[in-house]
Amino acid sequence: MSESIDGLVGRELDAAVAVRVMGWKIAPEGNRWRVSATGDYNNSWCVDSPNLADLDSDTTERLYGRYAMPAFSSEITAAMDVVEKLRSLGFHLELITAVGGWEVSVYRRYARGGEVVPPLLAQYEGLSLPEAICRAALAARQNEESHV
Repeated sequence: MSESIDGLVGRELDAAVAVRVMGWKIAPEGNRWRVSATGDYNNSWCVDSPNLADLDSDTTERLYGRYAMPAFSSEITAAMDVVEKLRSLGFHLELITAVGGWEVSVYRRYARGGEVVPPLLAQYEGLSLPEAICRAALAARQNEESHV
């Protein structure tokens, strides 16, 4: 990962979550870039920059409708999509209120001798629950990739 998770803010954090957690694809196409939230070429669009953070949500919503990049790190509904994505990938999350914000822990579930043993992959605190979910999700994916 080229950039520290702690250094990502706002739409840069949202873009990192879109690609590294939610599985959005960005591929060069001529002098533009094709973005797909579903992996389906027919459900994709072209942009001028490979950096999704360059696209504000108002512009993408107006131009691309339902393919606008959600504000994962600031809107709870979008952050819960991240939680559901992680659950579908076999992760377990704990969301806990903490002093001044939230603490999110991400575990990988696996069975050992009939017992579920959840090793901790990542733990992050944030002022808001969506921010903490996004940072913990990125850290979990990064930590899992580094152990493969």
